[in-house]
Amino acid sequence: MTTYSAGLTEKQKVAQLKLAAQTDIFIDKYNVKTLADMTAVVGNLRKQHNEMHSTLVPMSRRYHTLVEHIRQADNYTKHIKINNEYNKLKGDEQDAYFKKHSTEISEFTEAHNYLTKHLNGHTKIPYQDWKSELDDLTVDRDSMLLKSEQLTAELKNAETLMRNAEKVMSEVASSGKFLKEKNAEL
Repeated sequence: MTTYSAGLTEKQKVAQLKLAAQTDIFIDKYNVKTLADMTAVVGNLRKQHNEMHSTLVPMSRRYHTLVEHIRQADNYTKHIKINNEYNKLKGDEQDAYFKKHSTEISEFTEAHNYLTKHLNGHTKIPYQDWKSELDDLTVDRDSMLLKSEQLTAELKNAETLMRNAEKVMSEVASSGKFLKEKNAEL
């Protein structure tokens, strides 16, 4: 690396040393011997990242659906008494009651319509089932999100290291020294 540090600022030299250290760690961790090995490792990391993303998308979709189901069920049970009282009234009393409780009645109506649409013919709200599923899903989802963040960071680092390795090998090859083939040792 020192041959490439001529004319660099102190900050650039530190960044270059940091990159060299990260490269050494990466090479040791994945037992990389050639640029082709590094390309294969990066490809494998991309594949793992895509698989994790494919798992996380429906998991997150279900998570948000359950959150909305529970929110609507809460609004339904919270405002059902107000709505029932409103429905018992007639004329001016009903209008006055609506003005006083319009938010609650609107939230109940929205929740009722939502639940009717999403209960798929069931007559009872499966609140505890939703809550239990959400609790389990939250643990799984949070764990997967953490792993995904770690994998994303590792993939980003690996791609940076690979680009820099390709750059160095290209510079060395173009200078007429060493490395005439892609599988030369790193």
